[in-house]
Amino acid sequence: MGHIKEEYHLVASTPSGGGVYFVGIDKNFINFLLQCAATKVPNSHLTHISCLSQSKPLYLHDLWVNYMKKHEFNPPHNHSGVLSFVIFVKIPYDLQEEENQFTIDSSPKPYKLQMQNHTSKFAFHNTTPEGTILIDCLNVDKSFEGKMLMFPSAQIHEVFPFYTSDDYRITVSGNLRIRV
Repeated sequence: MGHIKEEYHLVASTPSGGGVYFVGIDKNFINFLLQCAATKVPNSHLTHISCLSQSKPLYLHDLWVNYMKKHEFNPPHNHSGVLSFVIFVKIPYDLQEEENQFTIDSSPKPYKLQMQNHTSKFAFHNTTPEGTILIDCLNVDKSFEGKMLMFPSAQIHEVFPFYTSDDYRITVSGNLRIRV
């Protein structure tokens, strides 16, 4: 998907009785994801889905692990499904050291574009009612380890490269879909 050499999709199996499961993935983890989708995601993200019910529940459709090295990145993209998530397993850099890698000229410009240092950040792309594209960055650092972001799958997002560590930035990501 991105400019990442080590991206591993975990293969789902469909038993004869239906359903989807991932070999080696604890069912408690999948239940945790589904519980987060049901209780933590704002209802406004799910109200446009009229067929969500006991007979048509959300399920984990895709699951993958990224081992991202220095200079690798994931360009703007979105996902399939209803909800997507990313779990930050390991962040190998210090955010301040990353930001110090590049200096941004903050002098006034004759145009509206104001450059920002996005090094190592996770960003969502949003549009204002006037059509201006905004890049909303999250300052991903070691404090994100063990945390999860869950967002609408159609939300455009990207991951910027990091430069100060030779270790891996490790994330687990996936998509939830509606069983129809």
